[in-house]
Amino acid sequence: MAKARKNKTHNLKRIQCLVDELLDKCLHFATNEKPTNSVSSILDEHRQLYEIIERLIELEKDVGTALPDREAHFDSFIDWCKNNGIDCSNIEVFKCDGDNEYGLKTRVDINENDLLLVIPRKLILSTETAFNDNCYATFAKVDPILQSMPNVLLSMHIIEEYCKGDSFWKPYLSICPSHYSTPLYYTHEQMKLLKGSTALQEAVKLCRNIFRQYAYFWKQLHTPSSAASKLSMKNVFTFNLYRWGISTAMTRQNFVPSTDGSTMINALIPLWDLCNHKSGKQSTDYCNERGAIVCYAMQHFSSGDQITIFYGNRSNAEFLIHNGFVADDNENDFIYINLGISKNDPLFALKSQLCKQVNVPVADKFILKAKNRAMDKNLLAFLRIFHMNQNELESLIDNSDQLFATESEKYKHLQNRIDLFMSTRCDLLITSYDNPNNVLQTQISGNIIKLISFEKNILESYVLK
Repeated sequence: MAKARKNKTHNLKRIQCLVDELLDKCLHFATNEKPTNSVSSILDEHRQLYEIIERLIELEKDVGTALPDREAHFDSFIDWCKNNGIDCSNIEVFKCDGDNEYGLKTRVDINENDLLLVIPRKLILSTETAFNDNCYATFAKVDPILQSMPNVLLSMHIIEEYCKGDSFWKPYLSICPSHYSTPLYYTHEQMKLLKGSTALQEAVKLCRNIFRQYAYFWKQLHTPSSAASKLSMKNVFTFNLYRWGISTAMTRQNFVPSTDGSTMINALIPLWDLCNHKSGKQSTDYCNERGAIVCYAMQHFSSGDQITIFYGNRSNAEFLIHNGFVADDNENDFIYINLGISKNDPLFALKSQLCKQVNVPVADKFILKAKNRAMDKNLLAFLRIFHMNQNELESLIDNSDQLFATESEKYKHLQNRIDLFMSTRCDLLITSYDNPNNVLQTQISGNIIKLISFEKNILESYVLK
């Protein structure tokens, strides 16, 4: 027994040293972050942080609690839903293609706009219900991160409820995935597959922020004077548990009105969040009269069809980073393209003056959609200003009408120059992507390869043949 205690203490000290090292490195990289950081420096940051995380996971493997075995708990989850007022008679949970993926399908024909689901407020897990737990509330009221970051407040609430033996939400949390396909689960080799994509910097930044939060909360939980030391999660808190809680919130959270209706709060909506995404229309709202989330069919569903909902207007890079998938039918897909007017441009003063006048950045990440879709208005205005001569610029200082208009005879003479510029720039960006060969096919690598393909398609639509 004495030897076991000694080994446990030694292991804890090794974890603490790595946690301190992780905090220091995260702070260093955050302090030195620039929008112009090279791909190699971004990947080197991830490599250094990931090496520490790998060592922590190894040291913590005997510390944590088991994450959900979701398939074993669906029956008790459905019973919990029924016992708390959800009508489940016309829907059922089924296993989709993919790694431990599930969804909902209908047992009956459902017409567009028919009522699908009603989820009573009492089942919703939110930043508001976080304060119903006195122990967690005591910590949340004094912790600066939990006070300022509602998504983290919700994530830690999820973890605490999962670790409590008597949590009301345990049947729900037990059917959440045990792992996800977000960047928090990427190996370094998988992260390297994002080379060329603007999603790379966002993915690495997300990892750094979550790594830093984990280290911060680990120290809080192991500080006897901290209110965190009284939480149920204290003795089982690991990186694996934290990234699970963060990913559960990140991939499933929505916004619902607070109880008094004064603000919108972060929340998880049980059962409804088993619906997978498909392009369509928003069909879910909060009904004050029912005191519940109500979801209507966004299209006709025949008996046996999967029930899908529309997650919102997001790019595939946003879906990849925050939801862990890439949509095949994403009508709203776009990428970011970095453009700017050089200070060495002889007309920089005039161009920057006009940009400021019409509220268009002189240098920024601009939204780029496929060429067969309407160009983003800010990008269109920037490109027109970028390609104007002195006389054209001076004439616009007092008359900048139609600068944002997609169809404008006034600026039609600039189109050939814009087309050539965009063709050259997009062709160059295509070459910055790696061509992955002999990549081990997993859900994560498959998602990344699909994203790269869609991003290249957008760029290729501008390349002149």
